[in-house]
Amino acid sequence: MLLFIHFYSILSEILETCTLPENAPTNIVLKKFYRETCPHCQRLAPLIEEIGVRLERSNTPITIQSVDCGKCECSKEEIDAVPQLILYKNNEEVGRMKGYKEFDEIVTFLTQNTDINPKIFKHRIKKHPGQVVRLRERDFYTGFDGPWVILFYTSKDSHLREILSEVSKIYSEKLNVGEIPSSETQNLTHRFNIQSYPVLLILYNGINMVYNHKMDLPTLSDYVDELLEPSFKELTLDAFNTTIKNRKIGDPIFIVFNTNLSLANSYFRQAAHEYKMKAKIYKTSDPDLFQKANIFPKKEIENTNETKETEHVKDEDMVILAVYRNGIFHQCPEKLSNGYKISEWIFHAHFPHITIINNDNFFTIFHGLKPAVILLTREEELVDQFEKLSANRHIGLPFSEKVYGVINVDDYPLFIPSLVPNLPVPSVFIYNPFKQYFYAQRILLNENNFNDFVEELIEKYDENKLKPYPPKKSYIMSYLMVLGVIIGIGLLLLKKGVATKKSD
Repeated sequence: MLLFIHFYSILSEILETCTLPENAPTNIVLKKFYRETCPHCQRLAPLIEEIGVRLERSNTPITIQSVDCGKCECSKEEIDAVPQLILYKNNEEVGRMKGYKEFDEIVTFLTQNTDINPKIFKHRIKKHPGQVVRLRERDFYTGFDGPWVILFYTSKDSHLREILSEVSKIYSEKLNVGEIPSSETQNLTHRFNIQSYPVLLILYNGINMVYNHKMDLPTLSDYVDELLEPSFKELTLDAFNTTIKNRKIGDPIFIVFNTNLSLANSYFRQAAHEYKMKAKIYKTSDPDLFQKANIFPKKEIENTNETKETEHVKDEDMVILAVYRNGIFHQCPEKLSNGYKISEWIFHAHFPHITIINNDNFFTIFHGLKPAVILLTREEELVDQFEKLSANRHIGLPFSEKVYGVINVDDYPLFIPSLVPNLPVPSVFIYNPFKQYFYAQRILLNENNFNDFVEELIEKYDENKLKPYPPKKSYIMSYLMVLGVIIGIGLLLLKKGVATKKSD
């Protein structure tokens, strides 16, 4: 799925910061004090995150502040042990909790000290840390809070169930692990694009994707580590220099340069979370990194030297999205209010050798001058491999003889049934705009067979060895059936005629 930037009103948010900005968005603040090495703090973190998601989902005006006492000065708050929660209303402390607490205890603490509606915390799937939860179809209609890895399995998948059991033990309270047999998923297959079993579904507060990597414990563990890693992290110049050393040449780094943390969070925090498995989006308020990038966001109120007056600063001047790629910083030219254009810019900055097909370029591509190699996909499945394949085919060439594009089938739900019926998702087809023919072969694509299949498909197309898709209907059988009916009727009439003569 193409990334769509979320513009939430700043009613409920989690801030990873030592001190709240002066323009804190709400008068109710829940502060969580912790240390990274504290086991009880690690157990508490997903509960606070789940509570934050539910508060945000219900537009409840509260700010949650996470304070790392390993980096921040916590003595002013008289923090003698962690984890610890302090609730403030209009800058006055109204309650305090020490030590690890269960979800319901934290909810009671909040609702008894505020006007927060306790109903927003109901309908919670019961979790069993360190165990695999046996799910039912109805669970998928109530919503999953926090990170979930869910196995859709058949009776033949006992090995994968054992791997999931190990994963649940390794990550315990950090990760929710569930399973559901294929016999109970008939009504879920279309919703989650399940075309075969087994399937690992990843759900995490807006992330909804199918795991398509190697099904073994080390690979899955690496994936879960990345899933659980905090998103929209603060980037200093030193951290930036370390990050670029550890990345491959050409890999993009997206950075939100800002002087207003709440504003930056409101525009990009959720987007950074939802895109975390595909591209890293950081934020920075480090003047040294501003200097290196030559990008200088303005402060909310700035004095003009000549008039000594103040002027209002636009959001676009306080929050600036940029990408660092191949040694160069590129600013996003789109306005923050245009989320769709920003999402397209991020896509093309991340995948420069392929085109996302939308209403603006649909006619141009399908009535253009070049054949188009098109990936049909959901949730950007296989897009990264398609980008690499296209990049390899562009090496050393001043231009490409083909267009490489991506269609999100959720944006064009009638595309497959109307033009390429019965193609699975993901699929790749080639379109010839002169003949107005589609060329495709039905196959279940995955990251293991993708490159070989697409290369062979292009080679067959270039050699005129592909037949149009869908195949032209063969009328021979229809003719034979009609002929058979005619002969049958003729024989029946002949038989009746003979019988009539005999009776005469």
